[in-house]
Amino acid sequence: MDQRIGELGEIDNRYREHQDPNFSFLHSTLVYTNRRNIRDCVSYFTVRAWRKELKPLQISAVRNLKAHPTSAALDAIAEEIAGCALAITNGSPYEFVCSVPPGTCKKENFATHIGRAVAREMNVEFSPVLHTASYGRGRSSHPQKSLQFRARFEGELPQGKIGLLVDDVATTGTHFAQCVEQFRKLGISVVCVSWIG
Repeated sequence: MDQRIGELGEIDNRYREHQDPNFSFLHSTLVYTNRRNIRDCVSYFTVRAWRKELKPLQISAVRNLKAHPTSAALDAIAEEIAGCALAITNGSPYEFVCSVPPGTCKKENFATHIGRAVAREMNVEFSPVLHTASYGRGRSSHPQKSLQFRARFEGELPQGKIGLLVDDVATTGTHFAQCVEQFRKLGISVVCVSWIG
């Protein structure tokens, strides 16, 4: 009985530490993977993966987190993404961070907030140069619902030849592939990392 009380206290402390029950739930239930995936000749890495038996609850928690992200949650996600990104380049630094643009007509998305936090974590420039050229039907950015997603550059191009492209959730890698295509046209290399995949 005492052990059970100790475990509940530990869980309670984690909830208080982040002050965000959605993030605490995700942090404790998403599987840590650092897995490499490929889509249309583009490699992308995912830090975490869904836990099959909890996926519906995790998706709800992600939606809630996106609606009301806390700085503590963003900083923790940024730390995980930065750690994965630096492991990929064996510690070599990045020159900028960019995020995958919204698949809908919103100006900013959860990936934008994560991108800014990752740039702060890595002490590099955040370069929000990618925007959505065309939108899918509806309001979801899920690749199956936004098949018309196309990224384009807008504004001042990033300085440097190697950058980090981040996303919150990479379901199929379609958005990463579209974004990487834009960078390749300019001779800029990007490493793609999403928090969940």
